[in-house]
Amino acid sequence: MSTNLQKRTPTRIKLFVSFLVITCLGTFSGQSLAQQAGPLDLRFQFTQNGFPARHIFQLTWNDENGNPTSINVLSSDNDEIIQQIPLPTDINLTLKNIRDSREKFLETLDYNFDGYADLRVTKAIPYPAGGKEYLVYLYDPVTSNYVLNPAITALQGVIIDEDNKLLITTTFTGRGGTEFTRNFYRIVDGVNLWVKERHIQTVTDPKELTAQLDIRQRVNGELQRVCLIEIPAERQRKIKWGLRRRCAEYLKKPINVIR
Repeated sequence: MSTNLQKRTPTRIKLFVSFLVITCLGTFSGQSLAQQAGPLDLRFQFTQNGFPARHIFQLTWNDENGNPTSINVLSSDNDEIIQQIPLPTDINLTLKNIRDSREKFLETLDYNFDGYADLRVTKAIPYPAGGKEYLVYLYDPVTSNYVLNPAITALQGVIIDEDNKLLITTTFTGRGGTEFTRNFYRIVDGVNLWVKERHIQTVTDPKELTAQLDIRQRVNGELQRVCLIEIPAERQRKIKWGLRRRCAEYLKKPINVIR
């Protein structure tokens, strides 16, 4: 993303930024409009089904080398401010870094699968490899406000699985990514996280490059092992423990797919 950041802007500068944002109800567009509304303001308006979305997001900075202090949520009908979201002091989003990086740092996605676009803001640009963090604000249709969700905000590397209505995270624990823990979260009551399933992959024979995949699912309120799959480097997977009717899908399907 590039923009002309000057102390005085006689005309508005329109910037088009490509976003891939998918929600449960409709599509929150292939494009958003970011425009410099004032010396230290940036605006974003997304589209839904080809029409402008109901809200405009305006980020405000006190100075060019500082961080944004807030996000104003404006009505797209009349530019009226309907909510002001204060931002935490530990973010790192200076105007210079945003201008130079071309990174997406503000997006709308449906995290809780209720058909409303939620707000996601990158906490820092630049960020360490594998360490990208977000602030996630869920839209509350009752109050028409965006509310910070600490539990979802704390997740890293979230994949939104719309087909199965799951949030998926993977934490690599060693051996160059061969060992990991993958959690599959349901959203309960629209705001609360609940682990539906967990996959734990560990290396059992480093010389033969053999691993095992421990599949745990929620049974009677607790995560319990339902399958244990052996994963040789060259041969086909096989079931070490568990019923074949339950474990067969993990022999042939990617491990991030739940049916």
